[in-house]
Amino acid sequence: MAERIVIRNGVVFTPRSIVYPGTVAIEEGRITGVHEDRRPGAYPGGAEVIDARGRLVLPGLVDLHNDGLEKEISPRPGVRFPVAWALLNYDRRLAACGITTEFHAVYFADLGEVRKVDYALETVRELERSGDEDLYAVDHRVLYRMEIGCREGALAIASCLDKSRTPYVSFNEHVPGRGQYRKLKTPQEIVFALADALEGELCAGDAGLVEERISGWMEQDGGSLAKSAWAMIKNRHAVYASHDDDTPERVRFFHSLGVTLCEFPVTVEAAMEAKRLGMPVAVGATNVLRGGSLSGNVSAEELICRGLADILCSDYYAPALLGAVFKLYRDGVMDLGKALEMATANPARCLGLDALGLLAEGYKANIIIVNAGDGVPVVEGMLRDGRLRFLTGSLAGGSAGRRDEEVYARGSGEDISL
Repeated sequence: MAERIVIRNGVVFTPRSIVYPGTVAIEEGRITGVHEDRRPGAYPGGAEVIDARGRLVLPGLVDLHNDGLEKEISPRPGVRFPVAWALLNYDRRLAACGITTEFHAVYFADLGEVRKVDYALETVRELERSGDEDLYAVDHRVLYRMEIGCREGALAIASCLDKSRTPYVSFNEHVPGRGQYRKLKTPQEIVFALADALEGELCAGDAGLVEERISGWMEQDGGSLAKSAWAMIKNRHAVYASHDDDTPERVRFFHSLGVTLCEFPVTVEAAMEAKRLGMPVAVGATNVLRGGSLSGNVSAEELICRGLADILCSDYYAPALLGAVFKLYRDGVMDLGKALEMATANPARCLGLDALGLLAEGYKANIIIVNAGDGVPVVEGMLRDGRLRFLTGSLAGGSAGRRDEEVYARGSGEDISL
């Protein structure tokens, strides 16, 4: 594998402008320069040259929340594949979605066939181990989803954080009348909602156990549960997020504990309070792509239009992330550079991954080459840490590609701040 790579003849999105025809020079995993295209003979000796053929050259996507690995491990009720097998296969699909850094949402509580503390620990071990192997196209990391009523889960998370490459915790609460489930009245309704979300993963025996567990959580004050959970992990260095906030009071409460990121607020009021407190707000790309919330909550696009959202997450469907970026652009909600920022630079900055999310000198060479000419963005090339992970379509076949005229025509000359 060449230590030097040059991507030429692309529509390159830099922090301040669009360069076409543009060249991105890479050496030892880092970007060493972005400039207008030069003669092929002028490239450094020994460099591997990739002709982008007028495609968009973009930073790789940084996804802070994706539940998809659960379904890869257990695609049907009663079926569970080894985590290593599931991760390796899912890795290829994530790369094809343009995701170069993935935070897998791993749920720490015993709620059904898929979601168990022991399973969560097994998954975390495999995800953390993947960082030492070059077998994977994507950089796989962990989002620790902590159910605040589950003491066993909180203790398990506490045991993991000091060893995590990027410690990141989200406070969750699956209780009727609170957060996402504010409109539900009984534990049975939550059991049905979870069964739908997990596509029937809660069998009859599981349903009874889950109902009993949720009933126990309901008997305790949510604030007390959150404080108790916080006490178990508060001395660990980590980034903390709240989840499915429905009221300004709930946002203020979690912020007082040390939470700095508001994940998937379900009302405008909650998002407004998070912004007032200086908390970045993450919304679902699936919500954007579908045109609304699956659960009847606030529209993610509405929050974006109001200036109340900073980050896009794939949530449960990885292809939605890049799709939502282009939908926001094609619907005229924002220019492509700003939409791209919500899935690259902004999430990277929130997790302290300052070397990711931009095509600029000194940044990690996590790059995707995208063909957006037919309305649906297709990732045809992907690099991570300066290594070519895959190349497909006309880029691999050698046939002439074409420049995305629409994107270039509308974007050329714009001052895009990422």
